[in-house]
Amino acid sequence: MNKIIRKIDRSGTSRRLPNSGHPRTARTADKIEEVETLVVSQEDLPQTHRTQRQIVREVGISQHSVNRIVKKDLRLICMICMFHMRLN
Repeated sequence: MNKIIRKIDRSGTSRRLPNSGHPRTARTADKIEEVETLVVSQEDLPQTHRTQRQIVREVGISQHSVNRIVKKDLRLICMICMFHMRLN
């Protein structure tokens, strides 16, 4: 409680100051561009794809961050081709 009161006395509000949090390191513009080039480079060459784990190893960020970049920043959908048994 005392911490909140001191914060209000110093800044006049209880909200966070801009740029006061931990800096973003995984979803920077450079990392997003690097992931995009690795993902998009697969379109021209069929049957040559990289998994998210391979992209993780090449870029050096977590798999969760790669997945977030692919879904939120690049707005792509990860699809898995699954083969099913055919019934006669």
